[in-house]
Amino acid sequence: MLQRTRDEARQAKMRDMTPLDTERLAMTTRHRLERDRLDTGLLARTRREAIERSSRLQNGLAGLWQTISGKAAKIIEQNQREAWDALRRDRAQRQEMIEAQRADRQRLELQIAECRERHFARQAEIFRELAAARSQLQPSANETAQEPFKRAAAQSREEDTRTPQREQPSQLQP
Repeated sequence: MLQRTRDEARQAKMRDMTPLDTERLAMTTRHRLERDRLDTGLLARTRREAIERSSRLQNGLAGLWQTISGKAAKIIEQNQREAWDALRRDRAQRQEMIEAQRADRQRLELQIAECRERHFARQAEIFRELAAARSQLQPSANETAQEPFKRAAAQSREEDTRTPQREQPSQLQP
């Protein structure tokens, strides 16, 4: 009967954990796709902005004139500032997504931990019931197991008291 109860508890745990495991796997896949999609979008935007920034610098005679007049240095400085700002923006956007995904994962992990704790408590209750049932069937099982050792110890003590003490051999004379 208790074995059946344990089996039912295991089946209940599997029944409760299966949707959570399925959700965990789906979430992992969904998060990976979101990160891949974001990375692809960020890379495309970075390339597009880099092309836009580089198009500000002219080639040929116009480029030479930009360099001589000092406009090229200002444009290069502006491009570097914009590239750095874009990099920080992209890193912040990726970090925001990671934190949102981490919060999703933590909510699910909390549900999984609560489910495991419930089933662990149920399993412990079943083991307590099993131990109580065994102690009712064999109330002196622990005492019975200890009896032979107690008897052997008692006999050993009795033998020690009955055996006369041996005298120490005196020193051997030459």
